[in-house]
Amino acid sequence: MFVLKYSSYKKMNIKAFVNRILIAMSDPERKKVSKFISEYLWLKMTRPLLAEQYFIKFLYRRDADIIHNYINTHRLHKKFWHINEDHYLPAFAIKSNFEAYLSQFNINVVKNLAYNHNALFFKNGTLKLINSPGEFLDFLFALQIKGAVFIKKKEDSFGGKDIIRVKVNELKENKVLLEKIYDQVIKSGYVYQNEIIQHEDLERLNPGCVNSLRVVTYTNKQHKSKILGVNQKTSLGNNYVDNISSGGGYIPVDLSTGILRDKIYTPFVKGGKRYYKHPVTGIDIDGFEIPYFKEFKELALKAARAVPEIILVGWDIAIQPDGPVIIEGNIRPGINDHEIVQKGY
Repeated sequence: MFVLKYSSYKKMNIKAFVNRILIAMSDPERKKVSKFISEYLWLKMTRPLLAEQYFIKFLYRRDADIIHNYINTHRLHKKFWHINEDHYLPAFAIKSNFEAYLSQFNINVVKNLAYNHNALFFKNGTLKLINSPGEFLDFLFALQIKGAVFIKKKEDSFGGKDIIRVKVNELKENKVLLEKIYDQVIKSGYVYQNEIIQHEDLERLNPGCVNSLRVVTYTNKQHKSKILGVNQKTSLGNNYVDNISSGGGYIPVDLSTGILRDKIYTPFVKGGKRYYKHPVTGIDIDGFEIPYFKEFKELALKAARAVPEIILVGWDIAIQPDGPVIIEGNIRPGINDHEIVQKGY
């Protein structure tokens, strides 16, 4: 028997710790309670930074594999978070820059049809001030949108927030919605994109959203790029964005075959639910194959090599009927999810 050091004990949030214990105890895939409690306390004494992530990384589950293989502690994650220099941020964080920059390298990226900064709208090399919902509707019709239009924050967006998906014809009939969207966009900056048509196989997974893949690449000082991990993202309901922070889930992908493994994971902080079948379509997760997976990996590495100054990138890539297309790149990628599904880095 050992005694937990007072300094470590004092730093613990007892209420949060008890809540984590309760979530773990209700998990049918957990280890024996005595096992995961002893593991946690041992890590608290020997690897306290990893102990802080014992529950959020599901190390209490039987399929966690060897817990000492998990290396991405809070301290290391902070280093990953700041590995890219801030002065490179505008190339990725501003969506109008991102598409324009990558297109120079003949990289397939979702095209921006237009963008605005408050009431100033830019399309086809021309600038126009828009002063009313009616003028805004005329602007949208002039874009000749196919299907729905996606309106996304030009910068400072995270987790799929502030994304608007709407069919332009609907706005013609719904004046209240038109005014609401107009009031929202002129208060900030947005880009305007065609709706992505995904491959029929991904449509089977969940037709309500674009089921994109998150691939993290690392480029070393010799400008050699490597894929660190790939997760399939998906909405777990009728939300048209697949972001985990917006209620989505993530699925491990076999890096050599492009086949989904195991189950859908959801964050521990949201209960850590897992699904062996997709809750919307009932599709079996284990064994589901991603189309154009070879081309998908080639595209991610080509994009990483095009921007060697940006060392660590989380690329969101959709699979269309004719192949992969990059949606966006994140230079502050969260890699905890990848370590979870890979059973440690």
